[in-house]
Amino acid sequence: MRVLFVSSSKRWDTISPVIENQGRALENEGIHIEYFTINTKNRYSIKEYFKSCFILRKYINKNKYDIIHAHYFYNGIVSTFAVNKPVVLSLMGSDVHGSRLNRIIIKLFYSDLWDKIIVKSNNLKNLLKLKNIRVIPNGVDLSLFKLMERCKARSVVNFDNKIYILFVGDPKNPNKNFNLAKRAVGLISNKNTVLKVINGVDNSILPYYYNAADILLFTSKNEGSPNVIKEAMACNLPIISTDTGDVKERISEVKNSYICDFDAYEMYSKINLVLSNQSRSNGRDVILKQKLDSKSTSKQIIELYKQTINDR
Repeated sequence: MRVLFVSSSKRWDTISPVIENQGRALENEGIHIEYFTINTKNRYSIKEYFKSCFILRKYINKNKYDIIHAHYFYNGIVSTFAVNKPVVLSLMGSDVHGSRLNRIIIKLFYSDLWDKIIVKSNNLKNLLKLKNIRVIPNGVDLSLFKLMERCKARSVVNFDNKIYILFVGDPKNPNKNFNLAKRAVGLISNKNTVLKVINGVDNSILPYYYNAADILLFTSKNEGSPNVIKEAMACNLPIISTDTGDVKERISEVKNSYICDFDAYEMYSKINLVLSNQSRSNGRDVILKQKLDSKSTSKQIIELYKQTINDR
């Protein structure tokens, strides 16, 4: 089966690590994956997406694909108007939460524009209130995000003997709510506590940070099924998170991990609780139990591909 992944970026040769990881997992299951990146400096520029329809159509006419798998709402629109091929659309979270207009268009035209829609969590499905939507979270690559000796991990990322609390994401993104993390950690009296921001780090290095740190602090306002949470689980890193996306569902059985309100004092108390326990979590076992490894989620996607082709 030949599948074309359609996504967008400010650079034509750049692919989101999340999308690339999913493609690699599907390739491991025998699916041929190719990538088409819509080059757009402004992700909300209708003009740039409109021009991309013709470029994408020309590209697809030169190649033969069984499925077009578009990631994010706007790329799904482009894919639909560019080709007469089965189109599967993955809604990633920000494209559903971020725009009421997006949700209106999806509800009005989803059965005519796309053959199948994938969302990453039940809260996104409930927000759209559409029946024929599959919930398939992004899986985590357990061969990459694995358990390591803490001393080795700390030496790789240059951590000393301090307490390290990770914030993984862009602190300038308002949705990531970095100020809440700063306020919570600022309440800690132990001066050996460090709030470490990880942003733009290569995936090959991230597992070392998860294994070296003491806590993952996740403070986002709106999410789908955040990969950061599942990556931290795979490395048995304790998690303190706001109740966003599917995080509550994911960590409900994870030891030494907690859900908090958007309150710095509550988050501070949970940080102290995790540190006093002086233990890792059982997140990796929960990942396997929930079948959130990349192999399991890839099989669900392949099943959806086959169903899409049969329906056509």
